[in-house]
Amino acid sequence: MSKRLSLLLLVMGVLAALMLLDRFVLNPPDNNSLAEPVSRAQNRAPGVRSKVQAPAQDFLPKLAQFNDVWGRPLFTPTREPAAIIATPRTQSRATSASDQPPDITIVGVALGPTNSAVLVRENRNTIKRYYTGESIQGWTIDKITAQNVTVSQDAERWQLPVGAQE
Repeated sequence: MSKRLSLLLLVMGVLAALMLLDRFVLNPPDNNSLAEPVSRAQNRAPGVRSKVQAPAQDFLPKLAQFNDVWGRPLFTPTREPAAIIATPRTQSRATSASDQPPDITIVGVALGPTNSAVLVRENRNTIKRYYTGESIQGWTIDKITAQNVTVSQDAERWQLPVGAQE
C-alpha cells in the first residue's frame, strides 16, 4: 500500500471516529433533533452553575417583526437622488445680520457615547463628515442630536434640521 493511500485511510478513520463521538456521546440518540445544538448546561450535574449567564431577553428582535420591511421592494424604478436647489447669495457674510440660517445641507448624523458626527453635503457629489467643535463655513458645531444640529457664529446660534432642506 502506498503512503498516500495509508494517510488517506488514517484521516478517514479519524473523521469517522469524531463523527461517532459527536453523534452518540455529545448528542445522544434520545435527542432526535439534529438541528438544535445541545447546550453544555444540559449535560451538567444539577447543582453545577455556569459562569456565563443567559441574557434575560434576546439581543435582536425576532424576524417576524420585520415582515413589512421584507415585503417592500429594495429598489424602485422611480428612485432618484434628492434634488439640489442652488440659491444665490445676495449679501456678503460680513453684512448679513441674520434672518436666514446658514446655507448648510445636513444629510445625516452619527451619534456616539463620546463624540458625534454630522454628514454635510458640500456639493452635488461630495459629502463630508464633521465632529462636534469643528467649523463648517465659519459656523462652529455646538451640539448634534438625532433631529437637529446646533451651529453658532459670533453671537448667532441656529438649529439646523437633519435631512435635505426644501
